[in-house]
Amino acid sequence: CPVFSGEENRVPAKCLICGQWLCCEAWCCKQTIGGKDVGSCTAHALTCGAGVGIFLRVRDCIVLLLNGVGKGCFFAPPYLDAYGETDPGLRRGNPLYLCDERYQRLQKVWKQHGIAVTEGLVRQKAEHNNCELSTLEEVSLHQLDIERIEILDKVCRELKILYLQSNLIPKIENVGRLKKLEYLNLALNNIEKVENLEGCESLQKLDLTVNFVGELTSIKSLEVNHHLQQ
Repeated sequence: CPVFSGEENRVPAKCLICGQWLCCEAWCCKQTIGGKDVGSCTAHALTCGAGVGIFLRVRDCIVLLLNGVGKGCFFAPPYLDAYGETDPGLRRGNPLYLCDERYQRLQKVWKQHGIAVTEGLVRQKAEHNNCELSTLEEVSLHQLDIERIEILDKVCRELKILYLQSNLIPKIENVGRLKKLEYLNLALNNIEKVENLEGCESLQKLDLTVNFVGELTSIKSLEVNHHLQQ
């Protein structure tokens, strides 16, 4: 521990920007910033990356992404075993090797200061449903600097209400399997075209306030959404 000499760091995290070691999820290194108690990783990200931080938790082999106070998610590490699989928590104990493709993806997320939609992030936002995704009907992923819609159509097939406003999403995609989706909020994003909503058979309300929809003819694609009211 960098604060209490001799104390063991149970959840050590390494900043992948500057290489500094920190205590993650530990009371010993908490700081108060702007009247709020924050962990050492959040505090370090504010000084090292202007609020954007990327850390490797070495004992459970998982990447922690932070974007300001209170915004962050876990991200798959760029290390794979011989079978091409990650080993979160190092439960299997197989040797892991750096995957260049995964590393490049992680680097892109950091450079663009964006947060990816991961299963871990969705679980964090599903506390009201005991973090269960298969039965999740409503989730809020707003103001997270998300750049792409993904994962949701695979792990949250029961979604009825989805909040994605105030992000950086340029394209509507990967929602076609959400057959029960009734309300989709995409206000304050970077969307230029209305598309890929044909599979949302139950869609009743779509919010695209303050976007950049230039192809007005693309709105005609909503004609197949017979339940759409506004």
